[in-house]
Amino acid sequence: MPATDPYWPPVEPSYYEAGYPVVAPRRRSGRTALLVVVGVLAACCAGGALLALLGSAFFNGESTLGTAPPGLNTAVKDGKFEFVVTSVSCGHTSVGRSFVTKQPQGQFCIVDLSVRNIGTEGQTFADGWQKAVGPDGTMYGADTGAGVIANENANAWFTLINPGNKITGKMVFDIPTEASIAKLELHDSPLSGGITVTVAAS
Repeated sequence: MPATDPYWPPVEPSYYEAGYPVVAPRRRSGRTALLVVVGVLAACCAGGALLALLGSAFFNGESTLGTAPPGLNTAVKDGKFEFVVTSVSCGHTSVGRSFVTKQPQGQFCIVDLSVRNIGTEGQTFADGWQKAVGPDGTMYGADTGAGVIANENANAWFTLINPGNKITGKMVFDIPTEASIAKLELHDSPLSGGITVTVAAS
């Protein structure tokens, strides 16, 4: 075509010239991406909560899925030990007898229990690894000195228990006079998961 042709090169008609509406390209909304991220995070959190619940039930030696913790006179297990708590009484103003006694800072709560070694190796039981729990979740440690006096021997204080053997004794907790014990957390060692027993201290 001659270079002098005023219509060369041909020009494509615009959308307006062709009679078509001009539609701007759609941008991907940031809100959609945000919703996708939020959904993924929610699914991860839900899965994590379920795993945490199942892990707690496994490591604590008890089921938390719709069942209450065991109570008095019920055998429970943690590691190599089987525990049976037979009674819990509070309000004691001293432990011991004759010239060997001890007074509490608040009140003494005395726990009667048995501990059996159900493992295949000797294991040491210590009252210092056990915890008492108040209704509000406050944790109390055992008073070892009061426990020695209350037992008049080493049982339920610091004792090696060989496989198949069992001891019975008392653990003593010194708690405030206005406080009470709702649960016990029992362990076969300082680092064990522990097992919870619901009690009704009186």
